[in-house]
Amino acid sequence: MADATQLTILDQFWQTMNLPDSCLLNSRIYKKTLLESIDLSSADKKLVNEDIDTLVWRYTLKPETIQIQRFQSEELDYPEIAVIHLTLKAEAGKNLKRLKRLIELIQRAIPYPVVLVTSLGNQLWVNLANKRQSMADSQKLTVESFFDSGWLDGDHLQPVE
Repeated sequence: MADATQLTILDQFWQTMNLPDSCLLNSRIYKKTLLESIDLSSADKKLVNEDIDTLVWRYTLKPETIQIQRFQSEELDYPEIAVIHLTLKAEAGKNLKRLKRLIELIQRAIPYPVVLVTSLGNQLWVNLANKRQSMADSQKLTVESFFDSGWLDGDHLQPVE
């Protein structure tokens, strides 16, 4: 194992998550797929095309890949959890309003709870969204709130003692 000081913040994150290989998917999500999966304004389409470098479905946590059963209640149905890695283009992370909008679009496009891990250079942003079944359409999820880590800078991390 490499010394933690030699690893990027993203490498350290994946190492710390320590998800089993049975959950590894590593399936690329193409921009075209994202653009076709939800109704987007012209501005949102431009945002997707200009700011996303790559989008990869890294892990899928579901009963078939990990020994955790689906969660289901009257309002919530979580058959699986997706862990998705978004790599931004070089200039993309500088505008927080654009970044948060892009994160929102991705969260709304994927009908599962998503751990969205966004990287830009040696910086990392982790996003979660509280999703529930839509009252109007049981096939859709409604995003109620977002939880963001903000930018974590791998060049300025301090070890935890």
